[in-house]
Amino acid sequence: MGFVTKEKLFSKDFFITYGWLLGGCFVFALGAVLFAEPYGFAPGGTYGLSMVFHHLWGWETEIAALCMDVPLLLLGIYFLGGMFGVKTIICTFAIPAFMRLIHYLYGYDALLEPGITDRTLLNEQLLSAIFGGIVYGIGIGMIFKARATSGGSDIISMILNKYTHISLGTLVIIVDCTITLSTVVAFGDWRLPMYSWIIVFIEGKVIDLVFPIVVLIIFCICGMLYTGGFFSGTGFVKAFSASDASVGLMLGSFFAMVITIVFYAVRKVLRFSDSMACIPEGFKAMVPAILILTFAWTLKAMTDSLGAAPFVASVMNSAAGGLMNLLPAIIFLVGCFLAFATGTSWGTFGILIPIVVAVFQGTNETMMIISISACMAGAVCGDHCSPISDTTIMASAGAQCNHVNHVSTQLPYAMTVAAVSCITYVIAGILQNAVICLVIGIALQIGVLLAIKAITKDHTGRVKTTN
Repeated sequence: MGFVTKEKLFSKDFFITYGWLLGGCFVFALGAVLFAEPYGFAPGGTYGLSMVFHHLWGWETEIAALCMDVPLLLLGIYFLGGMFGVKTIICTFAIPAFMRLIHYLYGYDALLEPGITDRTLLNEQLLSAIFGGIVYGIGIGMIFKARATSGGSDIISMILNKYTHISLGTLVIIVDCTITLSTVVAFGDWRLPMYSWIIVFIEGKVIDLVFPIVVLIIFCICGMLYTGGFFSGTGFVKAFSASDASVGLMLGSFFAMVITIVFYAVRKVLRFSDSMACIPEGFKAMVPAILILTFAWTLKAMTDSLGAAPFVASVMNSAAGGLMNLLPAIIFLVGCFLAFATGTSWGTFGILIPIVVAVFQGTNETMMIISISACMAGAVCGDHCSPISDTTIMASAGAQCNHVNHVSTQLPYAMTVAAVSCITYVIAGILQNAVICLVIGIALQIGVLLAIKAITKDHTGRVKTTN
């Protein structure tokens, strides 16, 4: 059993192992007291049940959990080994001790908004569930790294893991999700189990995916604010608008990468050497994307220097007079081809939307809204199909797919929907009614799909496939 180890007393491994153990207990206690207990969550395990008992009958959470953990602890010693029992005994008593300390310092309602006693009125439940799951996951990962468990239902999960070989994360979810249902009986609120399941799911299964993404987003935002002078006294909005995105994103990505490497090492997902080996592989994977982006930007600069934008603007202004009802469809097609040629949807917005507003402002507000919609839809469609679009290039690079194959295989799907959209914009220019046109567009799309299905069927009624 991988969780049964024996470190030499007072050796380096001894202090490292028990350091991880006590640190994990403290982080686990933080997640319980600050993110779960104040909001009526019961994120599984004996501590989840103890939180329900606390809110129902006023029992102290840590004492109730301790009474349930002792019998399970004996089972863990029997099935998983004696040294497992020593570590889990420490963990079983350390978590309640840390919880008692945090309760003493901050109380039971540490994160409740002042003056609010009705938990259905709290507006921080979702954030608390997400970050509570992250904190729980870190704490449990540190405890597992010490070859121990936090006690309670974790022992049941580890025993089942020993005999069924189902992953610990999956077993934690199965066991804990059933316990979270007790919050419906306790509080009569069907939403609380859903928040509790968020904690359980992030803690047990997707913490390794969610945590790096959350850290990346937070540090990228902080990096952009840093380049804008936010930490030097500049206001938030002004700092964000004056930020240097390239420098800020680079700083944010670097620190997020460092934290992710440490996090994966703690959770034993990747060894440090494996994480370091991934870095040059990531650089190699991005070389084709960087080259394609460089050539794409070069081509865009050439089209700009040839005057593509003024030419399109003059064409649109000349068409605005005699083809007023067909203008939404024309704008849609122009947006498609312009975004396809330049590889940017935002640049297309900047060219066409001012023209649309100038044509319809003060005369026909409905047609202006329809035409702006056509401009944005066409620009996004063209950008999605363009082989020189940065989003298309990054999508193919991220999927490790041949770039030309990625573009060519998505074109039939995009062009089919674009054709239906173009016809719908013709109808919209005539009827100028959003609801009717939406219904017509949906009906046309369904009809096209049924027609394609009928065309591609062979004589046996099965859809034809190509080898």
